[in-house]
Amino acid sequence: MSSDLIPITGYEHITAGGANILVARVLAPAVREILEHDTLYSYAAKVPGALVFQGRAPVYAISLPPLSGRVAVRHVMRGGFIGRILHDRFLPPTRVARELTAAFRLRLGGVPTPEVLAVGTYPAGGFFRRADVVTRFVEGSADLSAVFGDVRNDAQRHPILDAVARLLSRLTATGAQHPDLNLKNVLITSGDDGYIAHVLDVDRVHFHVPGDPLVARANIERLMRSLRQWRDRLAPRTNALSDDDMSYLALAAAAQPA
Repeated sequence: MSSDLIPITGYEHITAGGANILVARVLAPAVREILEHDTLYSYAAKVPGALVFQGRAPVYAISLPPLSGRVAVRHVMRGGFIGRILHDRFLPPTRVARELTAAFRLRLGGVPTPEVLAVGTYPAGGFFRRADVVTRFVEGSADLSAVFGDVRNDAQRHPILDAVARLLSRLTATGAQHPDLNLKNVLITSGDDGYIAHVLDVDRVHFHVPGDPLVARANIERLMRSLRQWRDRLAPRTNALSDDDMSYLALAAAAQPA
């Protein structure tokens, strides 16, 4: 992984037992201790009281002193046809270092996305590597499939869609095209300032010219495709998201200043 690493202020590079980790300096002592016996992911899976979120591989939300709040620890899995063959094995360079730098760039551009605190790879036989990612856990959040699937949120549907439109606008402003922009990769939080939409899994984000209308179109079309698939095939309530709602989101995204 060393060829992947791009120095970022506030991060340290740790090597131990074949592991290569780039970690926020505040967590470096804790990570060194973990790596004496475990990978980051296997450690998180053993923490009593960890919150577990199902996906291709479970994601664990745990406390990791000295940080306040929790972190989310994810094992990187392949998707699609090749995922059936290689599962969690990647040839260098892996995507995790790119997730760190992409998240850093997005946050600088005002895009709400969790801070990446550590990325690491481990030997997986031959030239292959396995990878883990640690991010700040977004407390009080739910992804769009959960938000729109809950009847209690119906009255707030348009304010939530407005938050998603603001996210799409910020992605456009930074020139960030997210090829996997789906309902599971958008988290919603609420607070005194209203709803905020956060984007996840940014390792595949491609950066283009800021404000590029083709980026705006690609992101909205990708998210709309996910929304339609969820509504038509997986939604627990057939009226969870109407055609009018879909049109509202498209218009709101177009109206937002880039």
